[in-house]
Amino acid sequence: MVAMVVVLMAVASYLLVSTALYRDVDKQLNDRANLLIGSGLLSVDPRRAIEGTAYSADVNAKLIFPGLITFSATQQGQTIPYGTPEQAVTRGDLQQSLRTVNHQRVLALRLDNGSTLIMAKSLDPTDTVLRRLGWVLLIVGGVGVAVAAAAGAMVAGTGLRPVARLTDAAERVARTDDLRPIAVTGSDELARLTISFNTMLRALAESRDRQARLVTDAGHELRTPLTSLRTNTELLMAAMQPGAPRLPDEEMQALQQDVIAQIEELSTLVGDLVDLARGDGADIVHEPVDMVEVVEGTLERVRRRRNDIEFDVVMQPWQVYGDAAGLSRAVLNLLDNAAKWSPSGTAVSVRLAQVDAAHAELVISDHGPESRRPNATWSSSGSTGPPRRGECPAPAWGWPSLSR
Repeated sequence: MVAMVVVLMAVASYLLVSTALYRDVDKQLNDRANLLIGSGLLSVDPRRAIEGTAYSADVNAKLIFPGLITFSATQQGQTIPYGTPEQAVTRGDLQQSLRTVNHQRVLALRLDNGSTLIMAKSLDPTDTVLRRLGWVLLIVGGVGVAVAAAAGAMVAGTGLRPVARLTDAAERVARTDDLRPIAVTGSDELARLTISFNTMLRALAESRDRQARLVTDAGHELRTPLTSLRTNTELLMAAMQPGAPRLPDEEMQALQQDVIAQIEELSTLVGDLVDLARGDGADIVHEPVDMVEVVEGTLERVRRRRNDIEFDVVMQPWQVYGDAAGLSRAVLNLLDNAAKWSPSGTAVSVRLAQVDAAHAELVISDHGPESRRPNATWSSSGSTGPPRRGECPAPAWGWPSLSR
């Protein structure tokens, strides 16, 4: 853009100067002609007047009287053009003419006495000045274009350096999964763009860490039912071997029911894991939910995992408006925590009681070690709300469920 402006300015300067020089030549011719006409010498001594004009100025002159009597004086090696425009003035068809021919500027004037005054001035000096001016403008314009190009490249390099860093960072992430933030310099729009890009990188890093923790902790959570299922399956296979002692029907039936229960538990855990993997993008259906049914359903699952403890349950009917699956996972997390740290033979207390007309409270207490006792409390006001965390660690997907 700057280079284009330099070129346009050079062209405009050349045109302006050339126009001014040509106008100056025309003015000189008109001034000299008016001086001759006003002096009266053309009538008294036309030869002397014409010769004096040619010798005193760089002008060629010719005076043509009716009857083609001519007086002329020219510079050495020059001639005065006499073409159609000048002939038209001589005949009286035109009052005056002005043109450029044979590298001369030619002026023809018809005088009051019927004669014609023709004056011509060479354009060589003017063209010499214009040629020099052209070379000067070409050199200056070329230098200006080069300087503008260098400055533009420098400015572009400086301005696009943050964009290049962003591009390199994006390519680095795609190539190596390296989510390190990039340096931020300045406070302009590019700096804000860099900050936004770093925010995105941090969000991606946190998401990847959460996924890694989820997969790791999910493996731990699934190990217990898988181990139990494997043990029960091995017992069933051993009992079916030829010559093996036959198990009593009640034990066989209990073993089969336990296998089915563990399979159902695995299915439930996998379903919970899939729901959590979807994150907040999953569709959540809010509907009236009976909290008594939610607690009883989760108690059945926890009892299958810990059949060596008792659950002391006292609940009052209470309904909330929310996500049934999310509420079930939240309550299951609380009960799992309590069951996990309760010694065998102890009891876990479950209380669902109305606090006032708009609030109810779910309290789950265990008898585990003081430093690990969850004793979690969840206050409900008729809609899904997050419980307060207990003091024991939650399962892998427990607290995300509670937060939502």
